[in-house]
Amino acid sequence: MVLYWIIFIGIALILILGMLICLELGYQAGRRQIARGPKGTRFGTESIVAAVFGLMGLIIAFSFAGGTTRLEQRRQEIIDEANAIGTAYLRLDLLPDTERKALQRLFMEYLDARIGVYMKLPDIKAARAEQARSFELQDEIWKHSLAAVRADGRISTSMLVLPALNAMIDVSSAETIIVTTHSPSILLGLLVVLGFLSSVMAGYALSPNEKRPWLHMLGFGFMIALTIFVIIDLEFPRAGFVRVNRADHVLYELRAQMEKSS
Repeated sequence: MVLYWIIFIGIALILILGMLICLELGYQAGRRQIARGPKGTRFGTESIVAAVFGLMGLIIAFSFAGGTTRLEQRRQEIIDEANAIGTAYLRLDLLPDTERKALQRLFMEYLDARIGVYMKLPDIKAARAEQARSFELQDEIWKHSLAAVRADGRISTSMLVLPALNAMIDVSSAETIIVTTHSPSILLGLLVVLGFLSSVMAGYALSPNEKRPWLHMLGFGFMIALTIFVIIDLEFPRAGFVRVNRADHVLYELRAQMEKSS
């Protein structure tokens, strides 16, 4: 985890330094053009600057909205999975004691595996190992449940137990897709490139000032860099500063309830 924090801090520093360097490059280019005299006078550049900044704002808006939406989806999927597992676990009370005890043990192992998937992230290799274990436990739970329902013989039992198990399995599959879904890399790359380009143009626009307006340059550079960093951070809520860990408490509470009821 420390490695990922170092990486994210490095990304933040690269963005900030890159923005400030681009601002300085734009300022220097503008000063050189002004030094050429009347022939270096600029006409019609305002529309180009406005177009670049407009495009920058549009992509920031869409990227930020997409990142916050996916973050909320990840939180909601954890809650939905906890509810699905809890509902299926309660339905086990309909089964005979011998089958119910065995399935309760498997459910606790399954929940431990699902918690392990989230806790191992962003280590993809370790998370996939836990995920494979959870899929194996899904098969075991399903086979044991089918045998228990057949032994019970009541249609009402099968109609209550099996759909709940199916919903639990479906939610885990949906969560796997959501966890691995991020904004396209090309969009994040475009956002960074536009950020640097807009910094160059901002520095160029400030070049009529003989002395650098440091407050404006630093403020612009930091805000653009911080905005892009937050958008990137939103896409990886298990690695950076934005976290979904509080939603995991629902799974821990469910595990504690299982311990008490078993």
